[in-house]
Amino acid sequence: MKKIITWMIIPVLLLVLVIPKGAHAYTHPHYQNQAQINYLYTLIAQLQAQLNALTGVADGSIGTNYVSVQTKGVSANNREKIEFDGRVTFKRDGDARAWFEYGQTQAMSYSTVSIELSNRDDGDVVNYSISVPDLDTNRVYYYRAVAEGQDGRYAEGVVKSFRYEGRNDYNNNNNNRNDDTPDVTTDEADDIDTDSATLQGEVDMNDFEDGLAFFVFGEDEDQVDDASGENTYRDITNDGLDLRKVQVASSFDDNRSFELTVTGLNEDTEHFFRMCVQYEDEDNDETLTCGDVESFETDRN
Repeated sequence: MKKIITWMIIPVLLLVLVIPKGAHAYTHPHYQNQAQINYLYTLIAQLQAQLNALTGVADGSIGTNYVSVQTKGVSANNREKIEFDGRVTFKRDGDARAWFEYGQTQAMSYSTVSIELSNRDDGDVVNYSISVPDLDTNRVYYYRAVAEGQDGRYAEGVVKSFRYEGRNDYNNNNNNRNDDTPDVTTDEADDIDTDSATLQGEVDMNDFEDGLAFFVFGEDEDQVDDASGENTYRDITNDGLDLRKVQVASSFDDNRSFELTVTGLNEDTEHFFRMCVQYEDEDNDETLTCGDVESFETDRN
């Protein structure tokens, strides 16, 4: 009964979000704006995460009676194809099928081929990877792991994102890549309004630990760019609307995607931002690594 209630809640949430009281979804111009559509998808993902927590789902993975699934990272296959990585955990003896959904919005309109996981035992954990060719360059992609258990029910992992820059650099905004030190990606801003926007980025700590992740943003491009020259988050000084900093995580050791909604922005104004992480280097000195500086322009009122 619990699972039936869970799957009934999502369509209701979709109706509440998409069709406001007194409006017609097929004619209202507000819903013809792609930014607003993306915003709704983000709300859906947030509501799904809350629903997962209420129903006791661990790590954002919706399980079935037979399997649960986790979305892991992305990797490059000879710098020509991207590989999605996932993990399936079996709750009973049996078979399963696993694949990935992906796309340039959280609607994720594409699916990979599936792989068969046969004759597995209760408690087995299977890591799997599937390649996807022909991605568009300079685009942010969303993806998640999906599995179908022997009971015919689907399990879905959390939605993650990455920016694909092309065959020579798939996830690090043209920074000099070093597989040992942290990699930082600044993604495009989303949900841009007259006085607010959602900043996006990703940090992979690789061989380092205790990362402190944050965004710097403001109207002064030079100050945002110069922030990477400091040694610690504390060394960066806020300067009104020209430069601000906001911490989004601390003491993390893995690969994470981050979002930050910033408000109080000036309308019809270009703003600059970047994702950064503070960590101790091999000499135990505090240092910063930052992604490229990205920009967006707020809407006119």
